[in-house]
Amino acid sequence: MKTLFLVGNPNSGKTTFFNKFTCANEHVGNWHGVTIECKHKEIELDGESFDVVDTPGIYSLTPFSFEEEETIKILNNGKENKIVNMCDRDNLRKNFYLSLCLLEEGFDVLILINCTKKKPYLDVDAKKLERKLGVKVCMFDASRQENKDEILSFCRRKKKQAKLEYFDKEFLSLSFEKQAQARFEFIDEILLECSVQTGEIYGKNKIDKFLLNKFFALPIFLIVMFFIFFLTFFVFGKVFSKLFEVVIDFFSNPALSFLEKSVGKNWIYDLFDIAIFGGVKTILSFLPQVVFLLLFLSILEESGYLSRVAFMFDDLLGKIGLSGKAVYSLLMGFGCSTSAIMTAKLADDKNAKIKTAILCPYMSCSAKIPIYVVVGGVFFGAANIFIVFGLYFLGVIVSVLLSVVLEKTILKSTEQTFILEFPPYRKMSMKKILKSLTENAKQFLSKIATILLCMNVVVFILTSFSFSFEYVGLGSGQSILEKIAGVFSFVFVPLGFGNKSICAVLLSGFVAKEVIVSSIAMFNGVEANSNEIISSSLTNECSPIYFSSYASVISFLIYCLLYTPCLSSVLMLKKEIGTKWMLLAVVVQLAVSYFVCLVIYNIIFAFEIFGFLPTFLTVTCILLFVLCVFFVVKRTKKRNFCMRCDSCDKKCDKDF
Repeated sequence: MKTLFLVGNPNSGKTTFFNKFTCANEHVGNWHGVTIECKHKEIELDGESFDVVDTPGIYSLTPFSFEEEETIKILNNGKENKIVNMCDRDNLRKNFYLSLCLLEEGFDVLILINCTKKKPYLDVDAKKLERKLGVKVCMFDASRQENKDEILSFCRRKKKQAKLEYFDKEFLSLSFEKQAQARFEFIDEILLECSVQTGEIYGKNKIDKFLLNKFFALPIFLIVMFFIFFLTFFVFGKVFSKLFEVVIDFFSNPALSFLEKSVGKNWIYDLFDIAIFGGVKTILSFLPQVVFLLLFLSILEESGYLSRVAFMFDDLLGKIGLSGKAVYSLLMGFGCSTSAIMTAKLADDKNAKIKTAILCPYMSCSAKIPIYVVVGGVFFGAANIFIVFGLYFLGVIVSVLLSVVLEKTILKSTEQTFILEFPPYRKMSMKKILKSLTENAKQFLSKIATILLCMNVVVFILTSFSFSFEYVGLGSGQSILEKIAGVFSFVFVPLGFGNKSICAVLLSGFVAKEVIVSSIAMFNGVEANSNEIISSSLTNECSPIYFSSYASVISFLIYCLLYTPCLSSVLMLKKEIGTKWMLLAVVVQLAVSYFVCLVIYNIIFAFEIFGFLPTFLTVTCILLFVLCVFFVVKRTKKRNFCMRCDSCDKKCDKDF
């Protein structure tokens, strides 16, 4: 079987082409670092089998990060393999640097120039490029299934040696800097001869002067995120959740009626009513919120705004031992902590990688949405949007403060290198929107059908049977889980929820946070097919799980935000940073969540007693926003942007 490597700069269209060419479904994004490990897919072309490998993006054959090392290592292990070098038509000066490095090393290369943009910056003559480089050059659209014939012909022909005018014995004796200068001079020469400028420079956009303004950048980002939360929880998500509940009841009620007539109302009926049908219905009703939140994050990513956010926070993160790369991982944490931890390997050094992985679980993942909607909704109503936004914001603040502590103590990082290109702003096509919705829904449904369904059954058994395996019913106080939780429930009394049933719910949430809401329904003995019924039980003094004050509700929500993430995230921590650091991360998460809840609960409870809680929460939100803006403005230096141009009378930013 022949191996075909897709190699190129980040954001050059490798993964898009890989998906189309091999009918794969790998994640695609409009920013640097989407592909962090090699992806393999076997295909058959005209009776021949090929192993197509999508490699992480590199800029040269000198590695500066983990993913670049992985690509260069796999290339050096087989120089006789075929390489398809992907280039972006509007960014050829930078892309061709890698092309020249590959040709100098003697790799067998086919150059594909991606032409997805309708209004290009450069109009390129592929035939002239072929004559100058001495290898085959093809124009293509990465979003379409094409160029199979050219690639098949490339794979069948004998290796063709490139002819580079500058590459001689004298070049090989030059220093690294002189070699780089010679390559760029050659690139400038061939681009001048083989291309014509027809549009705006790659990545340059007037809107960046506003979005990346020293004073407006952070407030705009916060407003965008607040708007996303509002649409997710109070517009689209709420409407579709109601619709889902009606549809689910339509199919589940007849099944429960048949079961009641068959076996009567005993523990078997309760198992299906509360644990299986009820638990799944509860979690499934939050499918719209989860899907829409992930969709909006995908739109930020696809539009190119995500790269701007990374740039915006690079200075701030650099002061705590991280770089703009960490923004990608932390933002992914809003979707799934497990996936975010996996991307921590993008960091430049070991300590930065460990810190990023430890910080990811503090971002509020989509699995916690049901908790915020149900528990927060009954106590705060429409104002719950501010509570939800505050929880997300609190997670970010805690992660930043924890990073400062780790940087000053046990995880001092070396200076971080952060190479960032601004991709052009793009509209997300309807096809990609539908694909994103489908994929997110599929992942959530598969999780319900496996982990969550099994966990609901396990939690039901542990909350309904005693240690002597006697059926004691839900919320009896005699069940296995309640007995276990009762041993340490006193620890949570200072946090406002020292109830052993609440502690048992938190134990079940260790496996999957979505289980917490269905577990609340089980303990309170209510039908789990309605969020309103679950919510109303939380204010009933006779319910096993009952919140008597706003302070205890907020404390519970904060603890759910900050305490140990789901089991899959913990296992991913072990895989990425080792057992020792994983155990430290878990201990720190438990300690941080307890301390933060203790402080915030007592402050809020004191204001609640005197009737000043609404005023206190409002003033706190305003102060946090003002302090955050002030801190970033004070520490962020104004940067000068100088795209490559014929003349420039301003001092260029050398780091750009």
